[in-house]
Amino acid sequence: MAVSGTLTHPPGDAWPESVRNVLFITADQMRGDCMSCAGHPVVETPHLDALAKRGIRFAQHFTPAAPCAPARACLHTGMYMANHRVITNGVPLSSEFTNWAQEILEQGSIEPCMIGYPDVNLDPRPLAKQDPKLQRWDGGHLPGIKNLSEGSLMGSPAWLREHGVAEALGAQVMAEIEKPGFVSWNGWQGDAHWLATPKGVHGLQDAPLHADGYPAPASYKKEASDTYVLTSQAMDFVREEVVAKRPWALHLSLLKPHPPFLAPEPYNAKFHPARVDLPAPGRRAESVEAEAAVHPFLKAEHANGTSRPLLQNDTGSVAEVTDAELRELRSAYYGLISEVDDNLGRLMATLAELGEDRQTLIIFTSDHGELLGEHRLRGKIGFHDGAFHVPLLVCDPRPSAAGACGTTVTAFTQHVDIAPTILDYLGLRVPRQIDGKTLRCFAEQQTGEPADWRSCALWEYDFRHRSSGEALRRDWGLDMDECSILVLRTKTRKLVHFGGSLPQLLFDLEKDPGELVDVSNDVKYAPDFRQLVSQLLSWRVKHANRSLTHLRIGTGGSLLRFDDTSGQGVEASGEDPKMLAHRPKKPRVAS
Repeated sequence: MAVSGTLTHPPGDAWPESVRNVLFITADQMRGDCMSCAGHPVVETPHLDALAKRGIRFAQHFTPAAPCAPARACLHTGMYMANHRVITNGVPLSSEFTNWAQEILEQGSIEPCMIGYPDVNLDPRPLAKQDPKLQRWDGGHLPGIKNLSEGSLMGSPAWLREHGVAEALGAQVMAEIEKPGFVSWNGWQGDAHWLATPKGVHGLQDAPLHADGYPAPASYKKEASDTYVLTSQAMDFVREEVVAKRPWALHLSLLKPHPPFLAPEPYNAKFHPARVDLPAPGRRAESVEAEAAVHPFLKAEHANGTSRPLLQNDTGSVAEVTDAELRELRSAYYGLISEVDDNLGRLMATLAELGEDRQTLIIFTSDHGELLGEHRLRGKIGFHDGAFHVPLLVCDPRPSAAGACGTTVTAFTQHVDIAPTILDYLGLRVPRQIDGKTLRCFAEQQTGEPADWRSCALWEYDFRHRSSGEALRRDWGLDMDECSILVLRTKTRKLVHFGGSLPQLLFDLEKDPGELVDVSNDVKYAPDFRQLVSQLLSWRVKHANRSLTHLRIGTGGSLLRFDDTSGQGVEASGEDPKMLAHRPKKPRVAS
């Protein structure tokens, strides 16, 4: 079966076997290799492993953008960052773009719901200046979706006192939380202060290792963590929908394992730092000077040194961090992943108990990855694989997909494929704005990747608002729009294109999978370099925004829609008034 971005199905025309429900789960900042089913030497994820056995694991899944807001804009709209232009956190998503939830709401009979946070900022142009939707930088609203945790008191001063957390946090932190602008469980003005204080420590600082060598636990019990509370809300939601006998679509957006790297007991003591791995030698140069010598961007990122407290900061250099400190950081990070896994196990058990697992499409991924000390960096910055490679599990409950259970796909997939996959499984039209393709073919074809599937992964990173961007604008004469990175990654090569006058990079992933040696100036690689640049330009031409490029207004007010493959013109269907779908419901040849 050939796959293309034009696969569509009109409302009501379900597949012979259709899914009834959709459960779309995202973790935050989880690396693609941090599952035991992916071969990780330390992390244990039995519940995610079980989901992989019931479905398909996509081993080469990459986010097209980072950090959170750009990555999630790709997930929700199905568009590359070059088109949706949410370049960093806090940048609004244009109201001209639709998303998977909005399409389900408008085309189907399900009201999509969300538990957690979308990290999408609304377009301020149609809103009043004082609209409450514009009051939080982390973005609390996604058009078309009902956020069931919006307005939750979790993390509020009253909630913290009720759950016995306030005393442990101390007066200094509580004073911060009580300031105007405190944002629910995500913290004061988006900074999760209440989550960032270890047990027995007042104020924002790292606690020393316990006598047994494990990282200090969080101030709160595991039942009071955001992961547990949000998962419990999701379980309650499913039970309510089953009682009401309604089909449902739920997006569960978890905050962890995003920093602060502080896990509640017993997850802080899940992986002893002594047995935790360090970055592989090929993914970390011998010195920060060697890393900085690879490219001016890396030099600029390392210029400010390491931000501390270590476990509570997010992104940047870890140049001065010892191996012992890095093992502690990784131990806490792995503990948070274990907490996510256990709670997803609770949710999967609820689905099975209610029989919903047999009719629910389940998708699990993360917005972006985490460098975790690779290249002496942390967080989700730059161009290295660790920041952009993320997990993707898709569990198709239909009997016809049984042959794909437990398989691993090595074809390149990206976040732009998630929205069309959800819509395709529900038998709904796929908007033309979407750059990705449905993944349903991998559940049904079961004979390798389709012939026309992509041969590379693309991602973008904008650093204009980082201190590295400020330094490079000063030293290299860049303007704001030139503070950008565009990456094209094949299975054997990786081209990293920088804006402005910054030099480009080329890596031979067969010889140098850790991306330490730039071969862009090696004459032996000149043909590869030219070919990849051409491929990059072809990608940009193919994926320019095409929302209205298939339409022409003719004499007398006629409106023709042109097929992307055949070029045949047909009268635009009145049943598709927004003219967003790839094809009309009942095409009629134009005279």
